[in-house]
Amino acid sequence: MTQFSPHSKDILAGLIGDLLSLEAVLDSPIFTFNSRDPKRQLKLSILAIAIDVLSADGELDDDEVVILIDLAEVLAYFHFSDLTEELLEAKGFKEAVLPDLRDSFMTLLRDNPNIYELQIPGFVSLFEIYDSANRTSLAELLRSMYSRFAAVCADYDRPINESERAVLSALETALYPKSK
Repeated sequence: MTQFSPHSKDILAGLIGDLLSLEAVLDSPIFTFNSRDPKRQLKLSILAIAIDVLSADGELDDDEVVILIDLAEVLAYFHFSDLTEELLEAKGFKEAVLPDLRDSFMTLLRDNPNIYELQIPGFVSLFEIYDSANRTSLAELLRSMYSRFAAVCADYDRPINESERAVLSALETALYPKSK
């Protein structure tokens, strides 16, 4: 793995341990039966959170794109192999590819504005099913990982602004819906 940017180190530090804990169970039948590729689904949800939080205050700046590149590299290390080569190679060609990657990330976000409501709760519910069958608490670990990761992404450029607070609030609502 290549050297991470200083901003990425804090963001990725807590994520890696959680990914190791979650990755171990993603090959179990509950995940492979209900999702064509559960590791891809986890990767996409983490990337969606990062893109949404980092872009909350406007367009992605160069440091934010580098954070996303570092994140993509970490996710690839955890056997999330469908990452495109240009993301992984971007470490060596940052200046040339940053504008294209920024456009790609912003397009992904614009094309999927309800990513939290559509993807994350369903994925958490698979972990809840797994937990009830195996007496684990991985759904709560996943919720906590998403929350902490989003908060660290929002706080990287200090202080957390109103736009970032709104994104964090939307994520919390998706992760912890009120009982009906």
